[in-house]
Amino acid sequence: ACARAGGRVVWLPTFGAAHHVRQDTHPGATGVGLLDARGRASRDLQAVFEVVAAHGLLLATGHASPAETLVAVPEAFARGVRRVLVTHPENRMVAMSHDDQAMLASQGAFLERVYAQPGPDGHWAPNFAVNADAIRAVGVASTVIASDLGQPENPVWPDGLCQYLAWLRTAGFTDSEIDTMCRTNPANLLGV
Repeated sequence: ACARAGGRVVWLPTFGAAHHVRQDTHPGATGVGLLDARGRASRDLQAVFEVVAAHGLLLATGHASPAETLVAVPEAFARGVRRVLVTHPENRMVAMSHDDQAMLASQGAFLERVYAQPGPDGHWAPNFAVNADAIRAVGVASTVIASDLGQPENPVWPDGLCQYLAWLRTAGFTDSEIDTMCRTNPANLLGV
């Protein structure tokens, strides 16, 4: 349906992901896992990979656990998916180490660094310094800057993105690096 409608991105589960549900401690809820009982990509996930590969779409990892993502990303590439975006790995709902991020980047995945993330109390706060550390640890070449905004307490998308980019400049990132992360890498991932 995504490809037929002209879509370019397929996201794996976010708020319904088993990892997200566990992190948010919803009693009795299970969420959607990506792996089977043997720790391999589930049949459903393999079917998603086939569709994404067949239509040349971008696969985003959603709120999968680091363990799920470390299995899913190489399997996606092995099944013909050409473009993968690890969804906001610094977010507390994902909580992926820099070493794991670097491993995925070395396999060809890109990593999304977003404006803000929710705290345990549900309030959102800018994520700039955490993102800068991750970019420095993993690299500009595999980074995509995005907003992930839309929450009432945060700025609207254009304002938030402008704040984010201005902060990156003050943190020492060059205009060329920012252009790579904010324009070149996203355009390549989207095939535009």
